[in-house]
Amino acid sequence: MSILWQRWLHLTLCLSLSLLLPLQVMAVDEKSVKAAIVYNFSRFVREKDPSVATRMMCVLGDVPEATIFDEIMSAETLPEGVTYQRLTNFADMKHRCQIAFMPAALQDRLQEFLQLADESGLLTISDADNFIEQGGMVGLEVIRGKVRFSVHVKRVADTGMTIDSQLLRLARIVE
Repeated sequence: MSILWQRWLHLTLCLSLSLLLPLQVMAVDEKSVKAAIVYNFSRFVREKDPSVATRMMCVLGDVPEATIFDEIMSAETLPEGVTYQRLTNFADMKHRCQIAFMPAALQDRLQEFLQLADESGLLTISDADNFIEQGGMVGLEVIRGKVRFSVHVKRVADTGMTIDSQLLRLARIVE
C-alpha cells in the first residue's frame, strides 16, 4: 500500500470518527475530540520551505484541558518531524513553536496570543469563541453535538504553511 494511500486512509478514518459522529455516540468527551483534531493538524500541515525539518506543536496554558494533549501528543504517536511541548508562558511560543493551540479556558488572553503568533508567523488553533473572527486561523467549535473546524486559508498561507487538501475538505473554509 502506498504511503499516500495510507495517509489518506488514516486521515479519513481519524477525522470521520472525530468529526462526523455525535459526541454522545462516540463515548468520548469533547475535549478529547478537539485534541485529536489538533493532533491531525500537526500531521497534515507542511512548511512551504522544504528545508524546515521539524515543526514544534505547542499547547498553551496550565489548565485541565491541556493535560489531554500531553496524553495524545506522546513521542510515540507524533509523526516524523513533529515535536510537542506544553507552555505556560505565552512569550515562549514566539521562539519555539510553529503551530500553537490555545484552549478556550484562556479566552481572556486571546489578543495577546494572536499578537505573539502574528509576530512569529505561527499557525494558530483554538476553541475560543469567535476565534476566526478575532484573527485566528483554525477555529474549533461544537455544532449540534459534533466538533467542527473552520480554516481561514489566507491567514494560514501567510505563515508559509500549507494544509493537506484532504483535511481542508472536512473544514468550513473562511476567506
